[in-house]
This record gives sequence, structure tokens and C-alpha cells, in this order.
Amino acid sequence: MLTGATSRSLLKLAAVAGYTVLMMASLFGPPLSRAQPAPSSTATTVASNLTVSPPTLNFGSQVVLPPDGVPSNQPRNITLSVAKNQPQPVTIELPLMVSDSTAPPAQFIVQPNSCSVIAPGTSCEVSIVFQPNGARRRNALLLITSNAANGVQSVSLIGHGKQGRISISPGSLSFPVANVGALPTSSKSVTITNKNAVQLTIHAITSSNPGVFPITDGCPAVLQPSANCTVSASFMADRNGAINGKITIVDNAAGPNKIGLSGSGRGGPTTTRTATPTRTATPTAIRTPGPFPMRAFPVMH
Repeated sequence: MLTGATSRSLLKLAAVAGYTVLMMASLFGPPLSRAQPAPSSTATTVASNLTVSPPTLNFGSQVVLPPDGVPSNQPRNITLSVAKNQPQPVTIELPLMVSDSTAPPAQFIVQPNSCSVIAPGTSCEVSIVFQPNGARRRNALLLITSNAANGVQSVSLIGHGKQGRISISPGSLSFPVANVGALPTSSKSVTITNKNAVQLTIHAITSSNPGVFPITDGCPAVLQPSANCTVSASFMADRNGAINGKITIVDNAAGPNKIGLSGSGRGGPTTTRTATPTRTATPTAIRTPGPFPMRAFPVMH
């Protein structure tokens, strides 16, 4: 005869297999609906029913900055309860499982809780956070296995990963006309702001032409949420006329990552264009006709 723990473990494995098939189908079709409870064994059940609410948790969009997302700001809760008129307490099998075909790593994380034994007329809450690792839709099922008469319960978990963006202001810098060979002009700055709820990684900030547009990088390698930093640039003309460049920011966010730079130089040496020599046509040789051929004429008498 199976023990209560063994029976519940078998039930849990069967539920995981069935729910995983259901979830895989949902990834290519409409959103998940609440699965029907799996049949429970009369050898391990009690007469009480377990109520799980709500049947679906939708976490909406959550910012992702590769390689990892950020845990959702506010965990979403589900409530496990046993009605007051039920005859016996219900024992919850811990830890609660999340069946997620996109893991690892885990996308939906069950927080520590005290939902162990729920007496009639009482309830407890289970908190879940969503932490996507990519910019796409995520689906999973939270499985609640217990010795309740209505068997294994499930909650559909839905969330979307959204690529975080970087904020740069202004998007370009223009410098006044400068003398060629003069000292650098006064610097101008741009502000980089991390408006995401997760830290932003800055790998490098470079100038396309540091000899003409030298920069001063005041940004850390990791920019915390809501923090900002500045990058300054100045201009040294190396020739007459318009000169353009750019600052490139290499980071793990979406959005613009280049800052346009422009200036103009004057007073430098004037380049004299060498005239292209005119090609003299080669005279065409005139063919001189040769001597006329001699012909013999008859002698007239």
C-alpha cells in the first residue's frame, strides 16, 4: 500500500507532465487557462477542499537588460484558503513547483512562505516575482499539491520581457568655428541617464576622432537605476572647413547609442590644387606617296 507522501509525489509528477504539455501548447496558441485538478488518491486525501485564487497572475511587461532581467517591483500574490465549513485542515506539499518550459533560469520565482497547514476558516498567501531573461512572452504554471479532496491545483503565470533603453541628452554637440592648430575649445557635455529599474552596464565610450574631438568620460561601468553621468567633448580643428565626428556608447540597453559631433576649422594652410598638365596630341604621320610607276609606251614613227 502506498504511503501518503509517496502517493502525493506520484500525483505531483503526473501533474507536472500533464501541465507541461498544456503549457507548451499555450505558447503557440491563446493564453493559458486554469487547468483542471488532477484526480487525487482516496488513500491520502482529506474531506476538505482547497481554494486557490486568482487562477491567473499577469505580470505585464518587465524591463530586461541582458544578460538578466530585474525582479518585478511588486510581487503578485495568490491566496490558498480552506472554507470555514470544511471538516479538516489541508496540508500543502512544499516547496511549491513552477512548471516552466523556458527555464532555466527561473522566470517566475516563488518567495518563502508559511503555507504549510491550512485550517478550516483560514488562509495564507504565496508571493511570486517575475524575472525574465529575454525580451519575449513567458508562460508557466504554479502547481499546488496538497492532500485536499480536489487534488492538485494550478495558477497560470504570464509575463513579458521588455528591452530597457538608454537616455541621452542632448543627442548632438555643435562647436563654434575654431582656428586650425589652436588649443581645444571649451568642452560641452551630454548627460546619460538610466531610467530603467535595473542597473545599466556601460562597456565603453569612445570618440571617432579623439585628435579632433577629445572626450572626458565621467561614467561608471555600472550605472544604477535613476542615476546619470556626463560625457564631455571639446574641439580642435585640424583643417579648414566642416569637420564631423561622433561619440559611441557601448552598453547593454536598446535605444540611440551615438552622439553627433560637428565643428569647423579656419586659418590653416590653403591647399593649392596642382593643375593637371594638358596632354599634347601626337601628330598623325602624313604618308608621302612614292614615285609613279614607269610604263613603256610604243615608239611612234
